[in-house]
Amino acid sequence: MALDVLESANFPGLSPFMNRYMTRTVATDLVAGKRSVFTYSKLCRALIVGFVEVPQRNKWVGGKMHVRRGLVGGPIQFSWPETFFNYMNESANKAGAVLGRMSERQQGKLADLMMGDIESVAKSEVFRAMKQDVEFSGRAAFDLKALNEPDEDEA
Repeated sequence: MALDVLESANFPGLSPFMNRYMTRTVATDLVAGKRSVFTYSKLCRALIVGFVEVPQRNKWVGGKMHVRRGLVGGPIQFSWPETFFNYMNESANKAGAVLGRMSERQQGKLADLMMGDIESVAKSEVFRAMKQDVEFSGRAAFDLKALNEPDEDEA
């Protein structure tokens, strides 16, 4: 599936990092639940989900790759079960939390880099995704430290 920023969002608890996660993050996982097992490979805007068994097959619409036909790219309407979106939302929070743990020195270097070529930043994919995160989450889109939950050792 090809991912892009969300055009609209009506999801309680939507991660303030969701659009940056959807378009800029790389992640892999092997997920096992009570009724399903699947592999999850997210390569920035490309998402590949491989099922051992497909639960709720009718809720996975528009993302199936066919071996002998089909196109890559272009607008595609797809949907998936709410539980899968919950998994992605949690993953977006975790990815945002990692950025929220950057040291002040790292944050300073990043700010200097961005301010050094602000025109390129304004035209970038990450800025477009951040702009959408701000539209959905307001100032929370910048408060990635709030996504950090205390480790079990710290609690």
